[in-house]
Amino acid sequence: MATDVTPPEFPIGIVGSGTMGRGIAQIAAVAGFPVRLFDANAAAVVDAQTFVGRMLSRAAEKGQMDAAAAKAAAANRTFARRPNEICTSSPLSR
Repeated sequence: MATDVTPPEFPIGIVGSGTMGRGIAQIAAVAGFPVRLFDANAAAVVDAQTFVGRMLSRAAEKGQMDAAAAKAAAANRTFARRPNEICTSSPLSR
């Protein structure tokens, strides 16, 4: 049986908020996927949240995306405090 992986039914869970994790989170959020980012280092998650927010704002300022799209992408991101919060609402976890 095939699984529908279209947004918003398929959340993306990302473990690790370093350069790669935050980049994946940004791209997935812009594509319309709900994103949950987790890192064992809580400060790294805060840094990633700030960084991705700046990148979305910067893309809007440069005309690479409109402000509404940047705001929608920012709203697609959430941050998990524990690993078990990463993909709790995924259709695959039911």
